[in-house]
Amino acid sequence: MKWNVPILKQGEKQNICLLKKNNVSCALVENLIIFLALNALFKACIKSDDYFTAQIAYGAFSGHYDVHLVYNNVILGYIIMGLLKIFPKVAWYTVLQVVSCYLALSTMTCLWKTKNYGKQIYYIFFPVLIFFSYELYIKITFTKTAGCLVVCGLLLLYEALEQKKNIWLFFVGVAFVELGYIYRNSVFYSILPFFIALYVVKLFRVFRQERASKETLARSLKLCFALGAVLLMSNGLQLLNERVY
Repeated sequence: MKWNVPILKQGEKQNICLLKKNNVSCALVENLIIFLALNALFKACIKSDDYFTAQIAYGAFSGHYDVHLVYNNVILGYIIMGLLKIFPKVAWYTVLQVVSCYLALSTMTCLWKTKNYGKQIYYIFFPVLIFFSYELYIKITFTKTAGCLVVCGLLLLYEALEQKKNIWLFFVGVAFVELGYIYRNSVFYSILPFFIALYVVKLFRVFRQERASKETLARSLKLCFALGAVLLMSNGLQLLNERVY
């Protein structure tokens, strides 16, 4: 079986546009169909930690909306409290998790489509997408939500370094990472070392093949700067969380 993977000639760059309408619309529709199908076939549930955290936000224990969500950053508490004041009948704690995962999975699907790997590899990607969608939409936990958001954000940060003109990818990637950090900071610190390790391995292979260039070094420095900015923002969120508590 031949894999239809694009091979670039030396010095040739792959022109990727994440904003192609067909990629975006297809990714959104595919993930929406998966979401609707899974909810039609299975009954969604949340873990006990999520349930009690949601009850804290809804004021079941204190008698008023509370931003001190124990496992989550207070920023999430303020967001939920603001939404509850506008639409008090909506279970915003769960809704925000589902919407966040939907956007993250749609973004990663769109990113995958831009790579033009061909239908054969997509037949492998699609079942994997369904599996993770089941875990995120049906067995809802803030830990898995945080992991999905952080992975999506880090992938976008890496893609932003590959595409000089698409600077917006950097900001969207940072937003996803920080949103994942807000849901659970320990997940962010667990995933980040693996991401850095994979990039170091890639750099090692580049240097070993003597293909290192100024552009490669520049991208590496930009990645260090991006991760530094993310860590700085994350520490700021943590300080805010500690101050409110």
